[in-house]
Amino acid sequence: MRVRDTCVVLVTNRSHLERCFLTVWQLRWFGQYRGDIVVIVGDDLRTAMPAIARSGLGVTPQYFPELDRSEALARAKEAPHTSEVVFTKPFQFHKVHLFDAFFKQWRKVLYVDTKMRVFNPIRPLLELDCENSLIAHSDAFPDYTRTLDSQFNTKDFPDLTKEIDALVPLKSDYFQTGMILFDTKIISETMVDEIVDLAHRFINSNSNEQAIINLWVQARKLWKKLPTSPAGGKLLYDYWEREPFSAEDYLLLKYPRVIPTSQKRKLAAWGFSVYWRILTRRLSRIQPQSSLRGGD
Repeated sequence: MRVRDTCVVLVTNRSHLERCFLTVWQLRWFGQYRGDIVVIVGDDLRTAMPAIARSGLGVTPQYFPELDRSEALARAKEAPHTSEVVFTKPFQFHKVHLFDAFFKQWRKVLYVDTKMRVFNPIRPLLELDCENSLIAHSDAFPDYTRTLDSQFNTKDFPDLTKEIDALVPLKSDYFQTGMILFDTKIISETMVDEIVDLAHRFINSNSNEQAIINLWVQARKLWKKLPTSPAGGKLLYDYWEREPFSAEDYLLLKYPRVIPTSQKRKLAAWGFSVYWRILTRRLSRIQPQSSLRGGD
């Protein structure tokens, strides 16, 4: 098998599909990315894969079955300190399929959440050295006051909390899973199953897949922190822009506070809304299957 260099990956269900394609559109135009893009889908988009493949943006859909979280959710409902996101966004666990052996046909993978905003060419991010590691941004940046224990319901599950602390110290720093770059050498045939086993074991995750992926990665000391200094004159990524910087100073932002007027004009001029209406008409003719609620 010929190993290609880089694949950009997104994960979506039907309710987040427009956000997904908006991000893909921006990756192609503002990010100047011309390489492979794979969109991981679940049960409700399985029959829509041919329409997604004909989207005109060079996207390859890849289906994986959704995780059964019913037992974990039933137990979490009995715990008063369980985060609401556990119940509203169970589809976030579909992100574990990033680590399927399917992706070993590329040397590295860049994952970005749907709704990610792209402001500048992403090449400086793709050129980071992630050999035998996973690069992600600390969720505690910039003051580093939050630690891994904030990602779990520790009050209602003291025994599980002790087990987690033995695996990865709860006072450790931890990373966001909204944007990650990793070397596919870290993928094994059993990696997804191992992460799923952790999810079934530690049902007290209050940030869904983020807490669980942190456990797997940090237990193996694979995490490298995303550089927070500019590369090529631009900051690589953050959750939102931070003073004194504006959105245009970043490559990627998850939730920009202010979207530059120039980008809004370009999106309108390049016809994303027209494009989306056409794609929506194609998708509307496809009967969706049931799916878990909630995306990123």
